[in-house]
Amino acid sequence: MVRADFYLYEGGVYSHTNEELRLTESDHSITGTHSVKIIGWGEESNGVKYWLCVNSWGQRWGEDGTFKIKRGANESGIEEFVVGVWARVEAHNVASRKLRRHRHK
Repeated sequence: MVRADFYLYEGGVYSHTNEELRLTESDHSITGTHSVKIIGWGEESNGVKYWLCVNSWGQRWGEDGTFKIKRGANESGIEEFVVGVWARVEAHNVASRKLRRHRHK
């Protein structure tokens, strides 16, 4: 779930506030559709645990397109719906593709 205060995130560990925000049209214009990728995790010096994520809104949003969000609290539903992919790549398939690519040059 994308909450209104998330649109205005600029840094730090995001945690939703109950403050009512009035967003301008330009605040919403950068967003369009939305997806995130969790790329790591960490802990701030004050003990706050976070997920490090990349947002699909581009590098002009947040911290160069990334954000930290509170970990272990299902903040904004981030821990509720996670999709992962584990690909199996055979070494002979990779070598075969490289050979074909070189033959066509």
